[in-house]
Amino acid sequence: MLITFLIVCLAASESDSVFPDWRQQPTSPVSVPKLPLGGRASASHDPGWIVVSEHPALFRDSLETVEVTLHPLLTALIWPVDHAVRPAMGLAVKPLRAMIRYGEETNLIERGQSFVHPTGRESFFLYPTAVLDGSMSSRWGLTFVDRDFFGPAWRLQLGGALTVAADGSVRALTTTPSLGPFSQQLRWGGSYSFSRESSFRIPDFRPVWDPTMDGAVSERRVLTEVGLSTPGPISGAGWDLNYQVAYRDIGVPVRIDARITKADVGWFANGDRGILGQELDHTFTLGAGWSNQENPGAPTKGQRINSRMWYTLAQGGGDLVGFDVQGAKYFLLGSERYVYKKGDLDPYLDLDPVQIIKMLDPSTLRQRLTQRKILAIYFQASRIWELDEQHHPASFFLFPSLGGDAPARSYPGRYLMGKSLVGGTVEYRWPIWKYVDGTSFVECAWAAPHFWQPTSERVAPGIGGGFRVRLPRMFLFRIQAAKGLAGTALIATTDAEF
Repeated sequence: MLITFLIVCLAASESDSVFPDWRQQPTSPVSVPKLPLGGRASASHDPGWIVVSEHPALFRDSLETVEVTLHPLLTALIWPVDHAVRPAMGLAVKPLRAMIRYGEETNLIERGQSFVHPTGRESFFLYPTAVLDGSMSSRWGLTFVDRDFFGPAWRLQLGGALTVAADGSVRALTTTPSLGPFSQQLRWGGSYSFSRESSFRIPDFRPVWDPTMDGAVSERRVLTEVGLSTPGPISGAGWDLNYQVAYRDIGVPVRIDARITKADVGWFANGDRGILGQELDHTFTLGAGWSNQENPGAPTKGQRINSRMWYTLAQGGGDLVGFDVQGAKYFLLGSERYVYKKGDLDPYLDLDPVQIIKMLDPSTLRQRLTQRKILAIYFQASRIWELDEQHHPASFFLFPSLGGDAPARSYPGRYLMGKSLVGGTVEYRWPIWKYVDGTSFVECAWAAPHFWQPTSERVAPGIGGGFRVRLPRMFLFRIQAAKGLAGTALIATTDAEF
């Protein structure tokens, strides 16, 4: 990091004329004489640390590097990296290097898709699912999808999962092909789940940096839904109507010490908030959305926005209304396609500090930071209103929540909960291999009791990075580490971020 910082600072201190303008193709290459190790350039061009011997970047593939000679002090600084850190890390990477090379040369992943399509039909999927985040909610499962089950374009999806804490769920959903003059689609499905300990934090009770969970309950839930989707008047738009009924049976958690204590907590002043007993919730939803993004596995450009309004009639709890909106926009930086190119993986497999320094050379740094990269921006906001809070407060299960995913990946599930939620993520993606993207992100979210109030005790920032594995038309999994005020989270999941 120190070496990279020094190089970037040097690049910033040079005049802008040091960088070739990668937006314009020069008429002829510019050459700079190669100097001996430790030598100096002329007074008009004195890089100091790195001496450029080839110029400009546009006459080479963006993966190739410039030939450089290193300053003696820089050579001394990278000596321990090259002779100690690199060999040690290489012991762990070496067994993988041959496997990755073999898989790349033999198209192993493409051939391995037969495990996902065991019948040979692309419309038929059978694949494992998992969410591993280091908590008791980590789960493994299996999903079956047939896009032509009852007939062409008639989708059936079945799935189930089991958590580390021995909680489980099963679900089924079917969607018809487009029917009628408006090309509407019908869907219906249901699920059953049981949780021996579902933890949550009382809204606005603790500052966001306090990781303490305020209690837990056990839950059995049976859910059924039916919906109708219709394309909108413009391309990529659509409407959605949905009815859902959920039966919940709430009890004490398996761990008695996790039982919720209501004493001196104002949130329970008018009722138990659904922490014990039975509840039947009827939810009616109207949604609308629009999207022009491409490649569901790895969108490279475009945007999408989804919004919905809902009303919940609760038997055994309080009624409420609410709305939420989610949006994402993708920017392909530069003019090159977002594709894997030969040599992308070399610096990661070889762990060569000199090679990495060459890739950060000022003559190509600007191009490397702005070509074949994706800047993804995600936004989410939710708001609910309790219709009779004084006499019939709503169950905590009906409150919107954030945690475990964007825009609050560094916080556990249901960590942020309140009547108002707002959050956003900015994520930078780049191709490492033809199926692997590197990611780095910053995000911020907060929950408030009335409206969107980002006070210091509610703001939940986070930062992190990792990698995501996908096919052109299918997302596979991601592994990411995120750091926030409540601690660090490591997430491995088959769910896409957004």
